[in-house]
Amino acid sequence: MTETPKEFIDRIMKGKTEEERTVYSKTRSHFLSNLELPPDTHIALFDERGDFGLSDESSKTFVVSASEIKDPDTFIAIALRHPKNTKGYSDEDSLKFNTSNDKVRKDVVTEIAESGADIHTRTFHKDKATDKLDGSRIHKDLLREVADDMMRSTEAQNLYVLIDSTTTLRGNAGCKVVRASADRKQKTIINCEQILGKTEPILQTHDFVVGGIGHNEENGDDTYVKQLNNNIKSWVKKL
Repeated sequence: MTETPKEFIDRIMKGKTEEERTVYSKTRSHFLSNLELPPDTHIALFDERGDFGLSDESSKTFVVSASEIKDPDTFIAIALRHPKNTKGYSDEDSLKFNTSNDKVRKDVVTEIAESGADIHTRTFHKDKATDKLDGSRIHKDLLREVADDMMRSTEAQNLYVLIDSTTTLRGNAGCKVVRASADRKQKTIINCEQILGKTEPILQTHDFVVGGIGHNEENGDDTYVKQLNNNIKSWVKKL
């Protein structure tokens, strides 16, 4: 009999050390995995890739992407299937697109595609920018457009929202944007939080969505985007 994502999570956590289990028990991922969500509720995950600098070392684009999933365990299990790989790059060891090799990237993106996640994304191209960019305004604008796309297309009435925290969405700014979008489409946000993705398996999986799309935009390499073609429901590129 095929193992469910929830069964996999429970089995894999039994093999962890007591310290690792304690750390996981404090995550929002663990909370969601054990939460009985109201009927007709989906999970919405938001993250960004890129920066707003204009130097040669800066990214060429800024990307905001969202994944909508029905079962949080699908994305949590994906992250837990793969070894963490940011040790030496970050103070928190986690799973990241940027520090993964090509095989891990392809494996994770394949699992995301098979999960049935719906993806919405926006790309801001900086090649015509000459003056200092207002990163907070641009980030909020892209987030609003992505959230609007999700609210228009989702079959769910209720959404539980997690946004990877960042300096361009200080305080609760990201949640305010998403809540306003939901209000316009008469959807209900049952909870919205801006949290650190590096400690959350569910957001670490979503990092491969925005990472794969950003990789395409930065390098002209559609390896990972092609795997997600059937999942991407909206993608607008802006200058």
